[in-house]
Amino acid sequence: MAIHLFKHEEVQYEEGSVITQREIDRIHPDLTNLVWIADGPSQNYDFQPYIICADINGYEFELGITKLEQSLIFTGLSLEGEERLLPTERIKDSFYVNIPPADRRIFWEALENPYGLLVRHEYIFMLLHGLERHLIAGDCLPAARCIIELRKFIGDREFRNTTANGLMMTAMIRNRPDIAEEFLATLHPYYYFDFSGDLYVMMMYGLDVPMTPERLMILYKNFGFKKFQSVHIRNLRQFGDIYLLELQKAFDEKYGSQEIRMKDFITKEEYLNLPRTSVPVFTSAAISDHKIEVPCMMDAGVFRDFTKLIEETDDRAQKTRIEMYKKFELTEEARKVVKYLDYH
Repeated sequence: MAIHLFKHEEVQYEEGSVITQREIDRIHPDLTNLVWIADGPSQNYDFQPYIICADINGYEFELGITKLEQSLIFTGLSLEGEERLLPTERIKDSFYVNIPPADRRIFWEALENPYGLLVRHEYIFMLLHGLERHLIAGDCLPAARCIIELRKFIGDREFRNTTANGLMMTAMIRNRPDIAEEFLATLHPYYYFDFSGDLYVMMMYGLDVPMTPERLMILYKNFGFKKFQSVHIRNLRQFGDIYLLELQKAFDEKYGSQEIRMKDFITKEEYLNLPRTSVPVFTSAAISDHKIEVPCMMDAGVFRDFTKLIEETDDRAQKTRIEMYKKFELTEEARKVVKYLDYH
């Protein structure tokens, strides 16, 4: 039995090299150099507490990595055995060093193909913990790209919500508008997204990323009036093209452009005096602050204009779809939705 000391963290593990270079070479290419390894020839982990401070237009953040990495791999730990964690014991809250060998073996299989449809989500959460360390204190761009790709395959609500918030926070604290743009490119305006609208707008404000009709549509569920929330959930997928076209027309009429900058509509004084809300941004137990206070960006005055714009767009879109219904220009499925909405 060997003992490895990382500052004040003591880890006991079997001696020897169970994980060889052959196993490490089988790790998916997207995870190259992103998996944290404690020992052996491929060691890339040396625990040092890490604090990152960021100033987003006068709004200050501080995030710290203060504990041992949950996903940290020790090459001497066995992968052989039948014992598994009990259903009441959550793998995603555990440390690699503490889970039974059978669970470690499954985790290694997940590292070979993290995008496999049969990979259980809790093993992806363990991988996510290590990727989050890279977002804050490592190679943030490949880690962010891996998380963005994982989001295409993982439907777990907690995973999608927290990873979206974590990517947006990373883009700001690392001053990486490229990460913001790559994340935004994966969001479809017609679909429901469950993440912080305030963090979303703050990222656009802080990194000067433009707001567009497509990106405003993603925020529809955050506007708080029941009428449009209902439309978004029930029929935006059916009539998204109609709503988007009308919103694009409204942008041209009101702003003379398909892109607007939030800094043109929210002054720094208003920004710094907005009330605050707490947002979960990371999952790893190694990160000291899982929740961050951010400004309630959707309380800014410009959102009263956006709300009015959306209401007007909704009225126009409803008239358009009714005309299309009368002219038999809708699919049979879409006609059923229109008929339903006429009575609800």
